[in-house]
Amino acid sequence: MDSSYKAYESLEQYYRDLLKYVDLKLAEYYEATIEDHASPSLGWQLKHYTDSANARYAEAEAHFAQMHQRVLETLSTALFIPLEHLLETFKLSKFETFCIYLSVSVELDPSFEKNVRFFNETLNSAYPTLGLALKIYCKNSSDYLKERMALNRQCKLFKYFLINSLSQHEYSPLVSVPMKLDMSIVDFVVNFNQYHIADSFMSIIMPNVQNAVHQFDAIEQNLHEFVKINFEETLNQNILFYLHGPQGIGKHELVHHFCDQYDQTILCIDCKKLSQNIAEVHQFTREAILHRATVVFENFEVFIESPADKTTSIFLEALLESLSKFAKISFALSSVPWYNQIEFNRFSIIEIELEIPNALERLTVWHDMGSQLKMDDQVDLSELSNKFKFTPKQIAKAYQDATNEMLWKHMDMIDSKMLHKASYNQLSHNLKDKAQLINSHYTWQDIILPEEQFKLLNEACDHVRFKHIVFNKWGFNRKLTYGTGLGLLFTGPPGTGKTLAAQVIANELNLEIYRVDLSQIISKYIGETEKNLKMIFDEAARSGAILLFDEGDALFSKRTDVNDSHDKYANVETSYLLQKIESYEGISIVTTNLLGNIDEAFIRRFSFVVHFPFPTAEYRRQIWRTIFPVETPLSETIDMEYLANTFEFSGGNIKNIAINAAFKAASQDRPVSMKDLLLSVASEISKTGKVVLPSDFGAYAYLLNL
Repeated sequence: MDSSYKAYESLEQYYRDLLKYVDLKLAEYYEATIEDHASPSLGWQLKHYTDSANARYAEAEAHFAQMHQRVLETLSTALFIPLEHLLETFKLSKFETFCIYLSVSVELDPSFEKNVRFFNETLNSAYPTLGLALKIYCKNSSDYLKERMALNRQCKLFKYFLINSLSQHEYSPLVSVPMKLDMSIVDFVVNFNQYHIADSFMSIIMPNVQNAVHQFDAIEQNLHEFVKINFEETLNQNILFYLHGPQGIGKHELVHHFCDQYDQTILCIDCKKLSQNIAEVHQFTREAILHRATVVFENFEVFIESPADKTTSIFLEALLESLSKFAKISFALSSVPWYNQIEFNRFSIIEIELEIPNALERLTVWHDMGSQLKMDDQVDLSELSNKFKFTPKQIAKAYQDATNEMLWKHMDMIDSKMLHKASYNQLSHNLKDKAQLINSHYTWQDIILPEEQFKLLNEACDHVRFKHIVFNKWGFNRKLTYGTGLGLLFTGPPGTGKTLAAQVIANELNLEIYRVDLSQIISKYIGETEKNLKMIFDEAARSGAILLFDEGDALFSKRTDVNDSHDKYANVETSYLLQKIESYEGISIVTTNLLGNIDEAFIRRFSFVVHFPFPTAEYRRQIWRTIFPVETPLSETIDMEYLANTFEFSGGNIKNIAINAAFKAASQDRPVSMKDLLLSVASEISKTGKVVLPSDFGAYAYLLNL
């Protein structure tokens, strides 16, 4: 290195030298006289070098050498020359370098545009053609032919720098293609300090700028070990790590954190925004090489979900082929597994599944993310981690939504109701297409049952509350890989509180409950019922909702003897439902009026079977005393003892009577009276077809006017 040349102190100095070099080459071309005859083999006019033309040539060569030496001196300084970085990265030849210099000059100085139009012998193009560059650069026909033969449509010049020019002149001779640099290259060269990739499908992520906290330390450690073995022991295999898992699981954070450890820039490609043309492959390849970046494809599932699409298949092969030639390590992020993978001799695909954290791991995330927030002491994070199979991103968003609601309501802390509401905001499902959402506000005080039934219902709730301890902390998840949900069977006569108990459980656990409309599930078409059931359970799995199959005798009755094909498929439907209830990780509740209609094999699939007895006089008395809200005005003449002892009603009947009586009183703007209740009792009895007589009401018959 000749130390007599000084390093560049600014980019302005460098670009002045670049423009001078191009200007000298143009002057050389201009001053070279043209022979009267044309070359019969090349068809272009030969230059004739006069003394002045030779002087210009020598001056240009000396200036180019001086530029090169100054660039070398600048490498040891803090000044970054983006154009020289680009030329060195792609190892361009001296002629290709001249083509880039000539094209950049047009972008830097308007006077060069005028000169180019003149030398192009047309006013239609402000950009030099490849043929013009060859004529300016080459001294004779031998040089011209040599440089032209080194060029084709797949050479670096057209593949990475003149991508759009080539695509717009696909059917033109190569020498007539205008050398218009991609704007990304122009921006990189001229405005590096403000540079950003203009293509919407690409973005650059610099190291150490991401909040790359993730929950997959073991997987990241395996990645580091693999890289160490693969490259330190020179296995020399190009690798694509295919990471798949649900949205928000932490794929980006894992990759960002991994790349940060190597101070590695990331080039992120959004596959959803690709038009799937080959030019895009060349664009992202250029940017990856230019920035020496690790390529990360996001939304890669767009290539997986339509494997039969020929256009997609061809594009994917071209993408992977290009990637295998320059990328030692790259990543593809997807929400689905990848089957039928394309393999290359120098390229391997390693599939890594990122699973949703289990309840115990989710609890840690809930605690970590909420540690700096003000929360009510009644907030039970273990309850949230058990009920919602959230990714860390969903947990973070739930906290954000709850915090926003707290601020909106001018409250000092986040309470349980806010967090549950915020959690449900993160869920996306279509259960309402096949089921009805029940908004439940019932509590344990609203249901009257014997102590044994209360105990079973509370035990069922404990299965949800402490699921993370039993299955994750105590290891039962390794023993029971199937059937970890909670199936409940409620049996008993109509009106005894089966549906009410289901709503109480939903309210107690802060879970949504959906009543499945069996009329929309059962289909006469073979296979349609199973399809409907699968959709319901799949959608419910996204929300963790309780599924209530109310009055399920029609679908859950004893399996029939097989007398024809319809009996056979009815049994298939029942067996399929049994499997879905057992495999569902949430809560399934089936209610039936006739336990004798349920197959024993079906009953064994349930975690709890709760029998709801017809209420005795004592329980009817409790129901009568609690059926009216505290706001309802009641007359002192009401005899609850008489009503409980005389009329054998279920809780559902008593509810109907109380509501009917309340409307009678409200219509006359007075408290509910004994007469209102007796008239409503008579109406309820008449629903069964019985004839009601005044004598049926004993000492209170005088109140009636039947």
